[in-house]
Amino acid sequence: MDTPITRDAEFYKGQREDRIKTVEDGVVAFDQAESALDTAFARIRRIRRIIERANRDEMLGSMKTMRMKALLDTLAGRVAAIKLDLVELHEQCTAVAIEHGVDVPQARGGGNR
Repeated sequence: MDTPITRDAEFYKGQREDRIKTVEDGVVAFDQAESALDTAFARIRRIRRIIERANRDEMLGSMKTMRMKALLDTLAGRVAAIKLDLVELHEQCTAVAIEHGVDVPQARGGGNR
């Protein structure tokens, strides 16, 4: 027989499952965003090495090379700053999930969190 107590238990069970799904979606989204920023940073650094090679191959002058490298260093710094902000936000969201008892355990390491 369905009683108010069993209906409440089912409601809270469903609510917890919804919260777990939200946290799981967040884990995936944060992981993808952090990975995309790591990829962007690596590609900017690669472009910088290509610019240096173009200078060595005498395709670019020294002044133009220095300006390009400075711009690429600035871009890499911006990406790194965004990554730091994102990691901080990720940590805040993890704390909220823990507070609500729905954090998804993850292996730490590899520099993600």
